[in-house]
Amino acid sequence: MLSRPRARALPCALGALTIWLALAGRATAQPAVSVSPATLTFPGVQRVGTPASPREVVINNAPGAADLTYSATTSSATEFPLSCAGGGTACLSGTLAANGAATIQVGFVPSATGGRSGSVTIATNDTTPAADAMKVVPVSGTGGVSTAAGAATLAFGDVNISTVGGSSLTYRLTNSGTVSLNLGTLAITGDTISFNFNQTGCAGTTTCAGVPAIASGGFTDLTLRCDPSSIGSKTATLTIPSDDPLTPKTVTLTCNGTTPEQENLDLPVAVFPNTRIGTPSAPQTFRIRNNAGATTAPLVITSITSSSADFLVTCTPAPCARTVSPGTLVTVNVLFQPTATGSRTGIIAVRTNDLLDGTTDVPVSGTGVEPTISLTTPAGGSLSFADTRVNTASAAQTITITNTGSMDLTINSVTNGNAADFILTGPTGVSTVGAGMTLSWMVQCEPNTQGTRNGTITIANNSANQTSLPVSLTCSAIRGSLTVTSSTPFAYNTVGNRIDFGATFLNQTKMTTVTIGNDGNRPVTIVAPTVTASQGFTLGAPSSMTVPAGGSITLVVTFLPTLVTQGTATVTIASDWNTLAFEVTGDGQDNGTIFALDPPCLNGISTFSFAAPVAFDATASQQFCFKNLGEAPAQITGVQLIDTSPGGPNFTVSGIPLVAPFPTLVRDQSRVFTITAVPNDTMLGTFTATLRITTTLPGADAVRDLTVTYTSSGPGLTVGPAMALAFGGVDVDAGPMLLPLTLQNTGTAPLPITNIAPGPTGRFSIVGTPPTTIAVGATETIMVSYDPNVERSSATTESSTFTINTGRYFLGGVAQPTAVMIMMTGYGIDQHIEVRGDGGQPMVAFGDVYRSPRADDPRARKTIQVCNTGEAPLRVTMTGGADAPFSITGGDDLTLAGTAPPPGAAAVCQDVTVEFRPSDATYQPYSDTAQVMNDDDGRALVDVMLTGRSIARPVTVPSALVAPAGVQIAVGVPARLSEILADLPGLTAANVSTSSESFAISIADGTGYSVVGDNDRELTAGETEVYDLTITATQPGPVTVNVAVHLDGDPHPHATIPITVDAIDREPEHLYGCAAGRGARGGLALLALVFAVALRRRTRRQ
Repeated sequence: MLSRPRARALPCALGALTIWLALAGRATAQPAVSVSPATLTFPGVQRVGTPASPREVVINNAPGAADLTYSATTSSATEFPLSCAGGGTACLSGTLAANGAATIQVGFVPSATGGRSGSVTIATNDTTPAADAMKVVPVSGTGGVSTAAGAATLAFGDVNISTVGGSSLTYRLTNSGTVSLNLGTLAITGDTISFNFNQTGCAGTTTCAGVPAIASGGFTDLTLRCDPSSIGSKTATLTIPSDDPLTPKTVTLTCNGTTPEQENLDLPVAVFPNTRIGTPSAPQTFRIRNNAGATTAPLVITSITSSSADFLVTCTPAPCARTVSPGTLVTVNVLFQPTATGSRTGIIAVRTNDLLDGTTDVPVSGTGVEPTISLTTPAGGSLSFADTRVNTASAAQTITITNTGSMDLTINSVTNGNAADFILTGPTGVSTVGAGMTLSWMVQCEPNTQGTRNGTITIANNSANQTSLPVSLTCSAIRGSLTVTSSTPFAYNTVGNRIDFGATFLNQTKMTTVTIGNDGNRPVTIVAPTVTASQGFTLGAPSSMTVPAGGSITLVVTFLPTLVTQGTATVTIASDWNTLAFEVTGDGQDNGTIFALDPPCLNGISTFSFAAPVAFDATASQQFCFKNLGEAPAQITGVQLIDTSPGGPNFTVSGIPLVAPFPTLVRDQSRVFTITAVPNDTMLGTFTATLRITTTLPGADAVRDLTVTYTSSGPGLTVGPAMALAFGGVDVDAGPMLLPLTLQNTGTAPLPITNIAPGPTGRFSIVGTPPTTIAVGATETIMVSYDPNVERSSATTESSTFTINTGRYFLGGVAQPTAVMIMMTGYGIDQHIEVRGDGGQPMVAFGDVYRSPRADDPRARKTIQVCNTGEAPLRVTMTGGADAPFSITGGDDLTLAGTAPPPGAAAVCQDVTVEFRPSDATYQPYSDTAQVMNDDDGRALVDVMLTGRSIARPVTVPSALVAPAGVQIAVGVPARLSEILADLPGLTAANVSTSSESFAISIADGTGYSVVGDNDRELTAGETEVYDLTITATQPGPVTVNVAVHLDGDPHPHATIPITVDAIDREPEHLYGCAAGRGARGGLALLALVFAVALRRRTRRQ
């Protein structure tokens, strides 16, 4: 502790005067202790008796304090021992200078489970405050142990000694302690023949090491096996050593070795009787029993099979493959169901787990038989009869069958499929035909109508080959037959076999044409028709005396009564087939009334139909008369217009009163009236009404009906292609899209178009002027426009409607609403450009490329993709800078289709080739911008950055060549470079490429020199070429020639190599003189140059 200044005043008395003297001084420094931590807790649970990792306690003396002495002690040297970090106990006491510190270690070795506590006491000489003289640090921790828990026994029960691998069970070992349980080597003792481990790493052994530790509260499963080799009780002990204080744990293992005891009863199975193919016989049986016993294991029947498909096996109880408990049995049922005729044999194989009787084979046999049927007659399976008259029986023909099988054939039934035209004689019920025997029937054709008659005799039987044997029958039935018909004006009544001319006034003629038909298939020849005399009827001559098959002739019958008593006669027509007779009747009258058209009001009618259809919004009228032809006056008592047509009234009548008083008509007097067709406007159709007039006249004249009919007409409308126009996706930049809407009048009257209101809205519109009328059967077209200006998706379409207002029209005869609403849908689409170069970006970096590269150099060519990600087609044109060595191929004029509608639509892309071919003499970097112009209004111009650098090819040549000092050549005399350089073979060029590429090298003849040998060569990777040159000086003095080396046809030289040598004049007598001090050597060198032979060397770099 730092000292603090202190002052005190002392009194000093001098006589009556007291003087205070101030005295000043400084107190002595004190130690200042601090300890950390204040408390110490060991984490987790520590196994009892094992030390935990030590924890530290630090003792500090404050800066500036006096020396601190300390001494540390523990409450329990065994449970919470103290030590020093380096070992020993020297740190447990000592003296700390100011700002000094000491560290002691506190250990934890629990002596019992559960919470443990103690303290570390530090005594010091710091007494200010007094508590610092004895610092106490509470210490705590938790002790624990592991506990191996599990069942005391593991019982496997009965185990069949024949079971491969025996029986396995799982034993669960649990750690119920508070710390992990570590296991030693597990062992099985006792009957180690029958028991062993059956888990990974220990399978088949009686010891097992390396079982992982079990966490507190956890467990592990041990798999053990009992595999006895003999019957009887088996026992062993499982020993489990561990760090459980109560180790080891033992578990008793038990099992009982058993084996089945099979006994076969009732063998062998008898021979089966003859049995029809595919039909099961009565079963034959035998039994399999598992005898009872304490050491008898369940008998496992693995299979009971038949070696032949002719013999079927079942078991009671089912299935056959089963386990039979001791003291129980299984009954095996064998059925014979032959698959073919003749003798059939097989083996019933029984397989069980019985060690002694596990294989049993039971022989079985039987004979398969079956009936078969054959049609003996008629050959080919069909009977054909000659022409036979209707209702006349033909000669009989025979059907015969034979049993060609090996057992009785049963005829179940014989059916005549057409008893109306064919007669079957013979047995038709159940019959039995022995093997090799036959059975016959007789058949006749007796057709009941004309034409080809077909039938089938079906013989149902139990044969194996054809259980339903058909015999087809064919017969040609012939007939000629006269018929009579008559429709207008008087119909033939088939019920009464008559034609009724009705009431006919005396001396008035009625005529009808009768049709004499032949509904047979042979012609009919008639004789002259006759009619009963004196009844007012006469016959005209027939149109022909022969009535063809299926044809007809005509005969006119006239009724002219002269007496009221006349009116009934018989017409007779005889022929070579049949005689036709029918009755004609009439009623001669001297009075009566008629309806007739007016004018002229002559011939009576009972019905009238308007010739032309009547438009639904129009009317049509017809004038009639009601006339009294008799002598007696006709008093009209009622006039009624009966109009029951749907949607009515559809008729009106005028000119005759419908209510009393009614007029009276004398002889030949008539009343003219008009019936008007008035169609309703709700539906189209045929409408009928009856005008009924009642009079005081007797008989038919009492009530007269005039039935009037007309058909109404109106326009119809069909809209195409539908009531909705789907424009789909329309390019927002391409202008409007037009779709036609067709309107077809499918009715019978013109269709007026009033207007189109309301019209389409938004981006939809109608182009041109709509039609005002659509003629019958005509089609008009309305053009509808859609001009979107916003891009959308197919999920967010625009829509609008417009209404076509028409006049009344009909569909299916029913009036329809006159407002036809048309729906329009569409959505705008656009084009979107993406340019994908390097890394998917609009850029292409070629990197290093040789100057004037070869045409096939892959580094000089790259590909970019121009893509359209929109649904509308995209037009693209690409251009590049003119001053840079970049070129574009295939991008001059592209059209990219639109994508499919989203989602998931892939972009439509086109590859464009970009080439970089630098040719400037200087090696340098290049850059340019390619412009992608397109009709994407959002990105009409895309710049693609193009970069590259021209580089020299990796071919080395000397920078210069200089002849050695003293070497000279003579002016005008050619000299070889290989001789001038002396120690060098010539001009060398080496391909130092690290990749396997070659270069075309060329050295052309130049001024003052020429190349010896081949100028043009191919320099492959790692190869060195040597060129020899011939140099000729033209004047004395230093001579320099510049040799240009070209690669791959590059017009610029790869290198220009200066070669320098001295030239001297030569005199004829001094051709080999000493030049520049070289003497004879120089002369010999020049002589060697003159006679030098061309030298070319080629070496490869190793």
